[in-house]
Amino acid sequence: MTFQQSYDKIVAVICGVDTGLLNGKRERAMKEETFKNKILWYNFIMCLLVVCIHAQNMHIFLEPVPWINHSISFFVERIACLAVPGFFMCSGYLFYRNFTWEKIPEKLKRRVFSLVIPFLVWNFLYYIFHLTARQVPYLGQLFDTAVPFSLQEFINAVLFYKYNPVFWFMLYLILFSFLSPVIYGLLKQKWIGLCVVIAVFILNFSAIFTPYLPIKVNDIFSWSTYYFIGSYIGIHWKKSVSPKKSYIPVLIFFTGSCISFLLAFVYMQTGWVYIYKICGAAFLWYLICMLPLPEARTWMKNTFFIYAVHQIMALFLNKMGNLILGNSMYIGGIMFLMIPVIVTVFSYCVEKILSKYCPVIWKILSGGR
Repeated sequence: MTFQQSYDKIVAVICGVDTGLLNGKRERAMKEETFKNKILWYNFIMCLLVVCIHAQNMHIFLEPVPWINHSISFFVERIACLAVPGFFMCSGYLFYRNFTWEKIPEKLKRRVFSLVIPFLVWNFLYYIFHLTARQVPYLGQLFDTAVPFSLQEFINAVLFYKYNPVFWFMLYLILFSFLSPVIYGLLKQKWIGLCVVIAVFILNFSAIFTPYLPIKVNDIFSWSTYYFIGSYIGIHWKKSVSPKKSYIPVLIFFTGSCISFLLAFVYMQTGWVYIYKICGAAFLWYLICMLPLPEARTWMKNTFFIYAVHQIMALFLNKMGNLILGNSMYIGGIMFLMIPVIVTVFSYCVEKILSKYCPVIWKILSGGR
């Protein structure tokens, strides 16, 4: 018997508490901490993959190096493309894990502070940045178009992320969050919910409605596939995300990824892209579950801030690298590898400064994470 177990037994006897209950609570707490740690690792890895998507620079460095160009294209279009589906599934799972009707007001209130306010603030900051940057010598050359100063442009910028294009993801998350009473109503009953998820998947897989829906509506419906899958798992299959034998789902989803990869990208069956992204994102999650990962560092929690700043930083670093170091994809390849590191370090430095001197500002800019 360990010292901790002996101590627990003595305390339990004194307090009249069942030792089994104490051990059970401690075990559940440890499992929850382990789960949260894996979520941090998963979100951080997905976040870096998103950075890589916007770090690709073959349109900036115009002297190709075939093996570098092909490597970056393959990585971005076939591997990094798993990031956003993974984010949507993870977000849906976490939102509906332990969800009840009574929790809706509390959940939505939290989303106002973690999504809506940061969404509006960042869009406003990007509008101001684009508006002023074009007036600065040399810096203005990095941008291609003029920015009007008007109420209409302000609304487009702040509400519709015109100058912060990567925040389409945040808008969709906000939309899905505030549709939670509808989504939960559809998915709450196990078999009805499963039929809804399958129906959404089949409609997107077959692209039956694609020609008839507006582009934006079709896009939202397309991404809802991943969000609905994560939501359904959060409601009905919570334990499936933390299996005792992680190697089994790793093998299953790796096999599924390989088969769907061939069908989607070799035989060009476009519907299979959905299956590839679902299997690929799930494979990465279960691989993380299988690996004995250390505790996530504090700077790995800055995923929201990294997501908010990475696109403009990647553009700036690539264009400055091209301007100073030349037009070769040898330089472009190095920049592609360095940008995720630079963005992560920058975010860590900003976190250290703002969390110490301006914690309220940091809380807003980081979505309270």
